Amino acid sequence: MSLAIIRTDNSPRVKAAGILAELLGIPWCELTTDGPPARLADIPYLIWTEKGDPPAAWLDRPRLVLAIPPSIRRINFVLGFDPPAPLPNGGIILRCTSDPIGEFLTCFRAALSKGPPQHFLLEEIVEAIRKNILKAVHTVNDIPYPIFKQSWRDGKQAQVCVTGDVDAIRAKSFPSNLRRWLRGVFRKDRYRRRQAWRAMWRRRYPKPEQLLELFNAPLLARGGKGTLFWAVGSSHRLDPQYNISDPKVVNLIKHWNEIGEVGLHGSFSSATHHEALMLQYQKLAEISGSPRGIRQHYLRLEGTNTWQSQASLGLSYDSTLCPRKGIGITCGVSTPFPLFDPFRGDDLGIWELPVMMMDGALFQYEHDNMVASYPFIEHHLLRIVEAGGCITILYHPQVLDEKIYPTVYRSYKMLIEKFAALGLNMRTGDETVDWRKALWGIKPITCLIKQGKFRLELIANEAVRDMVLCDVNGEGFWSGDIAENHEIGFDFALHG
Repeated sequence: MSLAIIRTDNSPRVKAAGILAELLGIPWCELTTDGPPARLADIPYLIWTEKGDPPAAWLDRPRLVLAIPPSIRRINFVLGFDPPAPLPNGGIILRCTSDPIGEFLTCFRAALSKGPPQHFLLEEIVEAIRKNILKAVHTVNDIPYPIFKQSWRDGKQAQVCVTGDVDAIRAKSFPSNLRRWLRGVFRKDRYRRRQAWRAMWRRRYPKPEQLLELFNAPLLARGGKGTLFWAVGSSHRLDPQYNISDPKVVNLIKHWNEIGEVGLHGSFSSATHHEALMLQYQKLAEISGSPRGIRQHYLRLEGTNTWQSQASLGLSYDSTLCPRKGIGITCGVSTPFPLFDPFRGDDLGIWELPVMMMDGALFQYEHDNMVASYPFIEHHLLRIVEAGGCITILYHPQVLDEKIYPTVYRSYKMLIEKFAALGLNMRTGDETVDWRKALWGIKPITCLIKQGKFRLELIANEAVRDMVLCDVNGEGFWSGDIAENHEIGFDFALHG
């Protein structure tokens, strides 16, 4: 059940291989090329990320080796495998003919440079690898290959996280909308021209509490909860201009904190100025308690420096990796994952909750009619559901006013109804990330074969609920909870 990832000079590949291992459902540990230590001598899985075969020290026991050599060049991704080959020690090696680890790193690095949404989805690659492992396992009869089934909460196949950025809570003045309309005319920006024109003649703009109700009502009706990221305010012209010290805004934030999650919406400049981010964090914490999640305004990131600043404040996760135009996953993985420097491999101490789609990325740049574009959205979300990933969407409450932004609210309700029809949980960002964090903290401490049985012992850094241990056919033979820092052991009869 445990997977060893060989330590190499290319530390980012080791971190990326760890994400692949967790998605496969196999807790992993990072080891050296000297071979496994005594307590992990019979470790059943091995992932090899270098060119050539593993050294002899790793091939003295039967085990399944998944070899993923780095590709010489990057081509349009098509996952392939060589036929499973037996090893002299009685194990088996499964070689990938392409490099999903390198592909993920390429997508991750492109996401930092504001690259386009990727067609690559690591969860789909994991499904293909899992199927090939199953075929390979059935060719040998003396090695146990249990798999840790990492279902989402309540045994759901996939997860949904509905989020929003509170960029405005009041209507702009008539002169302000007139200036926006004139800019749209001169710049030939059809979207802004039409939106400003509608806003100018909108007599009754929804009150702030009505905007929150529009966002929450479909969720509440379907038993879900959402996350709203609130801006603290700044002098930059592109920042939200409401005053977080206003008693009415304070009441709105406190009310939302009771029914959902309050996150921080870092200002335009805070991505590059740690002091500004710290002050905004402290102001929001005084109102709602310490926020756990953050999304930077305008999706701005200054490389990994922004994440390091966020982590130093004690924030648990970031949700800034989001397509600016179109729809898709910018980093190639939809499931929350621990952030690391994709160029040096350093741990950053914070998690990422990737976003599949943002309302403005579609109706502002791609599709004026979001109801008409719903099949396009549905195609992508079903793809993530089939792969068992996490669907995170971003809708701004201020654009749910159909008088100014036609079809946006209808598309929002259609998505919520679709999630409910698929039987998926709609959880907040912190609940989603916490669920993955607990599963991520399970590590192997013993893997030994004695007297015809395989002994496996695990330890969990955090309490884990609803853990399911499966055999190679995916059938669960143990389920239950593991307490924090508690060791748990299993014995398996060897096949045959």
